[in-house]
Formats: sequence, structure tokens, C-alpha cells
Amino acid sequence: MLTAADLDRTDLAPDTVPDGAWTESVDLIGATLAGPVPSGQVLTRTALLRHRATGGAVIAPLRLADQDASALVEAGDAVDVLAVDQQSPKTVVVATNVRVVTGTVADADSGSDTGGLILVEVDRGTARTLAAAAATSALSIVWR
Repeated sequence: MLTAADLDRTDLAPDTVPDGAWTESVDLIGATLAGPVPSGQVLTRTALLRHRATGGAVIAPLRLADQDASALVEAGDAVDVLAVDQQSPKTVVVATNVRVVTGTVADADSGSDTGGLILVEVDRGTARTLAAAAATSALSIVWR
């Protein structure tokens, strides 16, 4: 979450300000970045997690079984989500062409064996499908 200490205001020539740039830091306090941002970068609406879903989409958490794979995922990646039934060797595709909003959210060095958490943008029906699959299966991804 962004705090006042994370933000610096810099005056720029009007023709150099990107479309959608935030002009008031008070509007950014408490917001979550969608991914890493280099120091000095102008923040726009697409840099913030709360402004990443488009149309009728939602942002859904997706816990991958392989924490190492989740560490490779980057914002903007398009992936297919696979579910592996833990009672049999059957694997099914549960979602296709899913857009990643942010890579690993959880601390990759936490020592957890529960996989890595990423955030994806999907429609509401796909979000329900992913949640149901996560309750009974180990989830993995393949990049498109």
C-alpha cells in the first residue's frame, strides 16, 4: 500500500505528462501498485491495482501450486490455468487467455509450501470457476 512517504511530487512540462497521470498524491494514499515501479516514475491509473479491471471484469487471486512458477509471472502476461486433480493424474484447462494483473503477491521467501499467489483479471464466471478449481485441485499455468 502506498503511503505519503512513498510519493514525491515533481512539476513537469504539460506536454510531458502522460495521459491518466495522478496529480494529487492524496488520491494515491492507501492504493496498491499493480507491480514494481521504478523510482521517479509518473504514476498513472493503470499502475494501480484498483484501476486494473476493465469492462465487467474482476481481479481474482490465484494461488499456484508451484511457487517458483508464480515468481516468473509478470503483469500483462496471458496464461491458461490448469487444474490437476490431486486424487488422479487428470489435468484440465479451467481458464484460457487470463491476463495477469500482478506477479507474486506473497513473499516468495516465506518458506511456505502452499505456492505463490498472483492476481488475475477475469470475468465473474471465470472467477467462480477458478475458486472452485482451487478448492479441489492444484493450479498451474502455461504462458500464451
